[in-house]
Amino acid sequence: GRHSRSAVSAASLPLGVAVEIEGIFEVQ
Repeated sequence: GRHSRSAVSAASLPLGVAVEIEGIFEVQ
């Protein structure tokens, strides 16, 4: 859950894309 929220917040930033993708892998 925390990883999902972090990814959504980081998505607002250019580098957030990489963070979001990495977060998804951690969840799975």
